[in-house]
Amino acid sequence: IRKQYFVLQDLWQVNKDTIITPSLRLDKSDLFGAHLTANVGLTKNLGGNVHRRFKANIGTGYTEPGMGELGNVWR
Repeated sequence: IRKQYFVLQDLWQVNKDTIITPSLRLDKSDLFGAHLTANVGLTKNLGGNVHRRFKANIGTGYTEPGMGELGNVWR
């Protein structure tokens, strides 16, 4: 199985206490085609203190079956 992936990510400094990190990932395989997933992360300093942070992420995901799971396909 031939697999390739490409990741595009950026970092946006909204203000001195807030960072947003968007990313896109394109997975491509000769067996399963192409799939695009996305993610957005947020980092917020609490009370302006760089040692106290709130972090959150939300996104989509994709995974292909493993070789053990594909065993039945080839029989």
